Amino acid sequence: MSLVDLDALAAGRDELIARVAEHPTSDALERLARAHAWLGEAGEARRRYREAAAAEEEVVHRWGREDASRISRVGSLLLRAGDPEAARPWFERAVRSELRHDHLASLSYLLGGFEAAIRYAERAAEEEDAPYPWVEAIATLARARRDADPAAAEEAQERFAALIRDERTPPDQESGGGDLSLFDWLEEAYRVHAALTGAPPPGGREMLERSGLL
Repeated sequence: MSLVDLDALAAGRDELIARVAEHPTSDALERLARAHAWLGEAGEARRRYREAAAAEEEVVHRWGREDASRISRVGSLLLRAGDPEAARPWFERAVRSELRHDHLASLSYLLGGFEAAIRYAERAAEEEDAPYPWVEAIATLARARRDADPAAAEEAQERFAALIRDERTPPDQESGGGDLSLFDWLEEAYRVHAALTGAPPPGGREMLERSGLL
């Protein structure tokens, strides 16, 4: 049985549209944006990610304290909205407050610090409490970027797809994380591989099919 059913995803999108019309929380808006994204509705996805970022930024200001996860979440939502320049200061601010090596690995990657991402991932792997395995996949993707290695990018695709299959969480149910979700990381791995090979980036359906998720 496939993990992603496009008809179910479209139905989830419609339910989320109704939900955010009444209560536009950042989590619901992010889920809606991701549903739009994987249904190929890029413009609506960017618009909803931007709304989610604005809602999360309000929470950060209301709390009035430095919470690395919420701060980086604003950045990740802006990044997915297609505004990396606006996202960057949020990631830089989150790094100053973040203590966990696995989170520092993902933030370093998103800031373009691929060597640092690999180093933090290695430190995370050495810790007594083993980190969630996505940090190993991020390190693989960082090596692909650092070394311009398409094979490493392809390995990262496979790693993220395997994690998605293990988690069994459809894209419209992912929300609330401090950086990218597993489906976001999968898309990033495909984007990197395409850039390194000179191929056009695949669409959502093609990524899902090639990853055995559809």
